[in-house]
Amino acid sequence: MLVDEKWDGLAREELKNDLELPLAAIFKPIKLSWDSGTTFFILSPSDQVDELFLKNRSEVDPTDDYPPDWLKAYHAFSTFWDPFHNTANREFSIQVSLSGKPLLRTNRYWEPEDFKNCDHHIRITVTEEGFAKGYVKNYGQPKQTYSRQLKFLPKGHSSPGPFLIEIGYVQGEKSNSPLPDDIHDEITKRLLHAGGFSIYLNNVRVQPYGGIDSDFAGFEERRLKNAGRYYFSTRRMFGGVFIPSKEKTNLVEKAGREGFVVNGARRGLRLWVEDLFVDLADTYFGRKADRQDKAERRRKKESEAARARLDKEKADYLASVRVHKAWLRDFELRAKTQVQALRGIFASESNALPGTYFSACEKELLALSRLSDELRATPGEPPSGISLEGDILSSVDDYLAKREAAIRNINREIANQTKALHALATRAKGVEEQEQKISARIGDADRSIRRSIELLLEPAIQKAKTLERELNEFADAQISKLTKVRSELLAGVTPKQVARDKTGELARKLESAIQAQQEEFERSVGPRLRRLASDLKNLTNNTSSTLLLSEQASEIQLLKERHAFLVEMAQLGIVLETATHEHEKQVTGIRSSIELLSKGSDAETKKVLKFISDSFNIRDERLRLFDPLLRRRSATEKSLNGAEIEAFLRHRFSKECELKDFIRFTKSFRATELREVKRPIVLGALHNILHNALYWSHKGTNSPEIRFSGAGETIVISDSGPGVNETDLERIFEPGFSRRPYGRGFGLYIAREALRGIGYDLTCPTQPELGALDGANFIIAPKYNAAN
Repeated sequence: MLVDEKWDGLAREELKNDLELPLAAIFKPIKLSWDSGTTFFILSPSDQVDELFLKNRSEVDPTDDYPPDWLKAYHAFSTFWDPFHNTANREFSIQVSLSGKPLLRTNRYWEPEDFKNCDHHIRITVTEEGFAKGYVKNYGQPKQTYSRQLKFLPKGHSSPGPFLIEIGYVQGEKSNSPLPDDIHDEITKRLLHAGGFSIYLNNVRVQPYGGIDSDFAGFEERRLKNAGRYYFSTRRMFGGVFIPSKEKTNLVEKAGREGFVVNGARRGLRLWVEDLFVDLADTYFGRKADRQDKAERRRKKESEAARARLDKEKADYLASVRVHKAWLRDFELRAKTQVQALRGIFASESNALPGTYFSACEKELLALSRLSDELRATPGEPPSGISLEGDILSSVDDYLAKREAAIRNINREIANQTKALHALATRAKGVEEQEQKISARIGDADRSIRRSIELLLEPAIQKAKTLERELNEFADAQISKLTKVRSELLAGVTPKQVARDKTGELARKLESAIQAQQEEFERSVGPRLRRLASDLKNLTNNTSSTLLLSEQASEIQLLKERHAFLVEMAQLGIVLETATHEHEKQVTGIRSSIELLSKGSDAETKKVLKFISDSFNIRDERLRLFDPLLRRRSATEKSLNGAEIEAFLRHRFSKECELKDFIRFTKSFRATELREVKRPIVLGALHNILHNALYWSHKGTNSPEIRFSGAGETIVISDSGPGVNETDLERIFEPGFSRRPYGRGFGLYIAREALRGIGYDLTCPTQPELGALDGANFIIAPKYNAAN
């Protein structure tokens, strides 16, 4: 060989030098520190070896940057032996030395523990007959058992023998992965350097499987067709196929270990691996799979979009409230001026000949109605789902109370003056003309409502006008997509060719293409259209994410308030329980002492002791009135009439009654009688209601008033305040709910619950009761007669 002239002279010289190397002398100083393993020798290394391997560090950190050639060399050795499993009696490690001098000691690049730190861990054994059994485990979730008979092997394919498939898989996007960011980053860098779907035979890697350029199992080929469905990518996985031994496999390696010989066993291995991963994708991971994480991500996305809309609505609402708080002060002055002008012209018409100022009266009343419309166009209650707290809530409540009072006052004025105008019109004009006026007024009201609705719906109507065109375009696109599926499978076959084909093969091909087209419709197009149709059909129902989120926000707010209330009640209960035991002990002791002193005392001393005893009993009764623990144990039931209630309340609120005579008790109220009730409970409830009314009665008008009225066993407490917003009618009885600044929200809740315990109910109707004031109305009545 060395003298063959066909060889290049330089090549012959290099070969001659290599053969003449004193191998025995080279290997003699090298001492191996292990009993078994594989040793690679590189003879006559160049200076590049130092650059590649001589690193001043003890471990390889996959997140560090290394020269590409160094990584290539390192990975070739570090994945040579199966790094994913522990081998009995054989510890895997890499030891590098140069001329007998250790350069670097590293652990293996992949470890068996790495399967725990990935999004999906799949471990499945396949028998020689093609039965697959194992599990799929998602990060942080329980294992899901998997078992399936793989495809029947067609002609030209044969069983490769038993093998194990085990891979770890990591999502490409952090947002789609539950892994902590640091773990996701670290595994992703390792996948970049040494990921892939490898094949190991008897623990030794078979080349070239597992490299970036190798797609033995067709992962990337399938992803090019439909990445959503087929899901798996070799660039996002590590692990592969593990064949136990040469004796148990029908696969045959090529010379030089460069893969397997293409025979029936190799084709069978590829078919089974493809079938297995397609089914895994369709069952657990891909677009066809009914995956919980997909639904959760969709719900999260919808929820985030709805939350963003609500946040914007909240910001816009608060900005509008800030503007209109200042506007409201100016409006009240304009409204007051307009009311004065209206009343003046009405007085002039009443004192003049019929019809003299009638047109002017109509004009001024119309101007006041326009002011009412202007007022109603201001922001009212917060949009559904928006919760306000703290100072913001107090500020908004203050604005809403003033707005509600302004609306109530101006509407009351319009109603009163409309009544007066009707009387003036009857005096000045005929019935027919008056009827026309009334009909015109009704028509104006209907048109005003329609304009308001149309204005709010205008954006939706504009979108609806383009929706039909967009839906038709979408339908055309789907039809084109399905037609393309059929055309690609037919590959240019025409109906004429099918008709003339006597073998029937083209007819079979046509039918297969049509079936594939139908399958594609059922797989992707049909579900999308059904979802779209359902969304459009239920568009006006209260099922959108925004409305659901609104309901959840309101519910959460109620739960927060109830939780805060229960915590405070628990603390209050501990204090009251301690105080109650002390109170009972002191009461018993004082009464015993008074009784003991009375036994040996003269008449004058007994008189003094009697006065002390009576005074003490009065104070004890007052304490029992406001202590729920003592009050609950009291079994004394007596009748209670309105006059007694008035006396009690006037005494308790003597300062308020003396300074301002605005707490009024009607004659019918004084005649009411509640039979067989626990007096402390009723009096305590009325005390809470009156205390609440004292605050709100000053918010609605410059002439506050509180009125007690009723009949039989029913009591009505009304005030001249702004009333209760319709949205708050039920919440006012929830524990912890209050619209008052620094309010505790206990009074109405405790009052209603206590009254229910004695057979009475406490309600707040939407409309004022007959003879009551226009503000908040609270009714105490027996349950069988309680207002609904």
